[in-house]
Amino acid sequence: RGGDGFPSNCCCLPAHWPKEVQYTPVYLWDSTSLPTSPILTKVFSLLSSLTSPFQQHTTTGRRKTVGDQQRGRQRYTTIGKITDPPSHPAHGQFGLFAAKTIPPHTLVCDYIGRIFRDQDAPAASRYLLRYAHGLLCDGSHTANEGRFVNDFHGVSAYPNVRFRTYTSEDGETRVGLFSQKKKIRKGTELTTEYGRMYDLSA
Repeated sequence: RGGDGFPSNCCCLPAHWPKEVQYTPVYLWDSTSLPTSPILTKVFSLLSSLTSPFQQHTTTGRRKTVGDQQRGRQRYTTIGKITDPPSHPAHGQFGLFAAKTIPPHTLVCDYIGRIFRDQDAPAASRYLLRYAHGLLCDGSHTANEGRFVNDFHGVSAYPNVRFRTYTSEDGETRVGLFSQKKKIRKGTELTTEYGRMYDLSA
């Protein structure tokens, strides 16, 4: 599985990135979940050669389209260690924080990892999220900053970001974290509600 993300010593990694996790800015497909049709295999091979060293999967849909200029060019997040309050469920661990003031209804970052079919996904992973029907995104060993967002329970009265599936302008299905009705001030921890998106039976 190695060799298709950024190495742990890469200078472009976010601060506090764990050495045991491979960083990737694009979705990676597990080999067991790639299409078996000869024609589709050729298509995916072509995509891989054009986007090397990453394997990308694109799809069309009618979900909300978000401009690609909003994704990736604005860095709204930073990874930080949680030291206060001591009652925080993830005290002493890391969370995702606002690197700058985030406007309402804004794509904060995507949740990216390795895509598995439901039956092939690692059952013990604590970082599984629904990507599409029959497909799960696992951020346990290969991921981006999105893996650090904590659940709001025990942290705040309500979540300040929500997961939403959308289609980018280049036609790729993505799962993003979006701010809600209120702006998020710089330094605020970003929290969400995993709920049904985390439920493997969804």
